Amino acid sequence: MARRGSIFAFHKPRGLTIEQASAPTAGAGGRKLTLNDWIGIIQQRHPAASGSAGSAKGRRLSAVGRLDKETTGLLLLSDEGAVHERVLRPGGVSKLYEAVVKLRAPARPSRLDELIRGVSLPDGEARASAVEIIDEWTEDAPTQWLSHGKGCKRKREAAAAEEAAGAESSPAHDAPADSPSGASGAPAAERKALPATNVFVVRLCVAMGRNRVVRRMLAAIGLPVFGLKRVQIGRLHLEHDLALHKEGDSCRLNAEQERKLREDCGLDFSMSGSLPLA
Repeated sequence: MARRGSIFAFHKPRGLTIEQASAPTAGAGGRKLTLNDWIGIIQQRHPAASGSAGSAKGRRLSAVGRLDKETTGLLLLSDEGAVHERVLRPGGVSKLYEAVVKLRAPARPSRLDELIRGVSLPDGEARASAVEIIDEWTEDAPTQWLSHGKGCKRKREAAAAEEAAGAESSPAHDAPADSPSGASGAPAAERKALPATNVFVVRLCVAMGRNRVVRRMLAAIGLPVFGLKRVQIGRLHLEHDLALHKEGDSCRLNAEQERKLREDCGLDFSMSGSLPLA
């Protein structure tokens, strides 16, 4: 019977290039850590994966797909070819992204419907299965390098005005059961209105792994991306499920997490090999 490989989750930091052939630097001379540096660090952090029942001799841990240099968030690492193939298969496992967009004036919510209908790119049509607009001041949105100066002032002024008026926040829309948490495929008229500011976050779900596809999709409808974070693959959320809150955090998937991923990939979880329960 075939044996399962090892699967890790990694909170990719901004500035890291995902190149499997990059030589380790160990940070010598102030150089940035490469992907292979991080793989070595992760294997040292989680030694149970090295030579465990779930790893086969001769297998090499590698990134499952890529995130571009400036994109942060959830990256899977595995030494099992079937995991790579199923996660990256077009139309397969969904991925949830949060994109920071900055414009001179807020965009109309109806513009985002184009992403669900499909946009034309040089390498073919691309579409999102769900789109949601996030308030620019959502704590877990990746706005840290844009929400300064005037933005912070607007935040304080808005909070003061809300407190004075005794306003109550509108309840968030629940995500449909078949969408990753936090994403909504509802028509534009049913979604939350864009905030009256030039910085906001678009959360969208796609099931393709083409090069920089999220950035290109948003640019195609006139929304240039200033920050991008992948927050979920299948049912595994970077923070809520995996507790990878900071860039550089990592974990080895436990049995329940791996079961969810394999089910999302259409892979058999009954293959031999032991895994920790937590």
